[in-house]
Amino acid sequence: MTATYCDAFNCGSNPFPIHATSTGTAQVSVTSPSLADFTISANPTSLTLPAEGSENCRGGHDTGPCDDEGQVTITVTAVNGFTGQVSLLVSSSPHIDTELSKSTIDTSGTLTLNINEASPGDYTVTITGTSGSIIHHATINITVRSPEKLKCGGGDKDDCNIESDAPLSNTNFSGHTIHFTMTGDAGTTGAANVTIAKSTVPDIHRIKVHVDGNELADSDLAITSDDNNYHVYFKVTFHSPVVVDIDLNPTQTILGLEPTIFYAIVGGLALIIAAVAMVAYRARKRPSKILG
Repeated sequence: MTATYCDAFNCGSNPFPIHATSTGTAQVSVTSPSLADFTISANPTSLTLPAEGSENCRGGHDTGPCDDEGQVTITVTAVNGFTGQVSLLVSSSPHIDTELSKSTIDTSGTLTLNINEASPGDYTVTITGTSGSIIHHATINITVRSPEKLKCGGGDKDDCNIESDAPLSNTNFSGHTIHFTMTGDAGTTGAANVTIAKSTVPDIHRIKVHVDGNELADSDLAITSDDNNYHVYFKVTFHSPVVVDIDLNPTQTILGLEPTIFYAIVGGLALIIAAVAMVAYRARKRPSKILG
């Protein structure tokens, strides 16, 4: 232990104790040894989920959840030589179903917070780590969005639901097309799961999904079904708000053309061929002039 004596001009270190006779001010500085401790953190610290979490977004099947961040990584880190065991508990509203992949961590490590189901709303989930008298917390803010519901036909059960981890707007159904806009920060991704009553889809293999006017390939879609509905799942990358159109009964094409256009072209070509043939026929029938 050292003591530092300071007068009006300088400070000097001397072994403790000091017998000061100066009229200046004596300051004693004592540094305590660092205590063993741990920290606890969450990544991400906020996320957005569709209603009832990833289970409902999967439509009860094996396609990916609507939000890849439906899981939160909790990290416990030892500080100053900490070697104890940390017990972990999660606390939240009864309207959101959460669970931890582990209940204890030895010294340092990671675990996962899973969000299974939730009613629409805003929630704060708290993870508490305890080791003896040492207690630390990490909080996660969770927003659960309500599904957008549409009437996709004239029947009582012709319903469609749109679930997404991104804000939705401009949702409507017209003719045989579901339309909506998804909004997110540029460079981030969003996902949607659209539940469509089977009675509104003549042939699920002909369904077309367009994002900003560009048709998604079949490989970009995950389509599952239950007894009454189809579930169409896909992802988008945001550059600005993206416009989504899902055509439940697209017009069949012939060589990539709508039938009316195709037959109009064929009819036009037929008339041209007929006209050329008539001209050629008349030319052959015309008498030849005799040169005298």
